[in-house]
Amino acid sequence: MKKIIPFLLILTLIVLLIIGYLTYVFSNRNRISIDLLIKNGTILTIDSKLSILKNASIAINNSKIIAIDSDKKLLNDFNPQKIINAENKLIMPGLINTHTHAAMVLFRGIKDDVDLNTWLQNYIWPY
Repeated sequence: MKKIIPFLLILTLIVLLIIGYLTYVFSNRNRISIDLLIKNGTILTIDSKLSILKNASIAINNSKIIAIDSDKKLLNDFNPQKIINAENKLIMPGLINTHTHAAMVLFRGIKDDVDLNTWLQNYIWPY
């Protein structure tokens, strides 16, 4: 009896290791590999309802958002290379300033020593 107990303990350990390994392999098998997962944040969407999603995740691959859903769902569906924990943080779209006055770049250096109104009235608008 004393010889069988160590054998059963070792056998149990081996079986548990095999089960753990197979669980790991099969759990990652159907997950899609992505670049980045931002998880556990409050997401401010720009949909028609301006929805606010709490404790949500964003899956990103090749610099594009491919999914927004709960942490649990996206961690189940995707295998991210990098994970950012956004707990207690707001995730929102970036703002791009397209109001640049690009045409004014052509007139840089013309009478820089005068005030704005004089510059516009006397040097820019006459052209």
